[in-house]
Amino acid sequence: MWKPLKIGIIPERYFKNALATHTNAEYRSHVSINEHKAVAGHAVEQYIIDTFKSKIPETLAYDTVINEARIDIKNKVTTYYPTGNYNSSVYLNVKDRKETDWYLFTDLNPETRAVYIKGIMKKDDFKRRAKKYTKGVTLLTNGNGLARADSLEIKNYNLLQQYSVEDYADFFYKPKTKQETFK
Repeated sequence: MWKPLKIGIIPERYFKNALATHTNAEYRSHVSINEHKAVAGHAVEQYIIDTFKSKIPETLAYDTVINEARIDIKNKVTTYYPTGNYNSSVYLNVKDRKETDWYLFTDLNPETRAVYIKGIMKKDDFKRRAKKYTKGVTLLTNGNGLARADSLEIKNYNLLQQYSVEDYADFFYKPKTKQETFK
């Protein structure tokens, strides 16, 4: 049964740091997570990197490295508790630019600051299995909005899951089986 892994409540300092270091000066005067999802995404990335004690790359081609696996952290800001029928997505203008091996999908609840890991998937497997949405079409997976950009989406229950942060970290240190890579 699919269930998200709550990894913690993200401390306020991560948002303040994300605001202070954000390249767009317009964001620096705001603290609202809902209004500035890019800042929230950066805060979650830093929180995940610290939680996993992983490497911070010197490139923008991916977000972190665990045992040579290049990982792109994909965050969604939502007040809904993540379920298996909800979606995880990657904007098409981002996915091919990134030199990543894996996607790590997360949710951030802006009201509680709870961070959930929804699962992981190899980039190539995601590209092969995800459904394509064109900008402006109704998102059938959530049914509650329009696609803001061309994107690929997959239901959360299709993601590979682990049961703890340690299990996720260990996953990248062991050889992958056919089932784990969906090949």
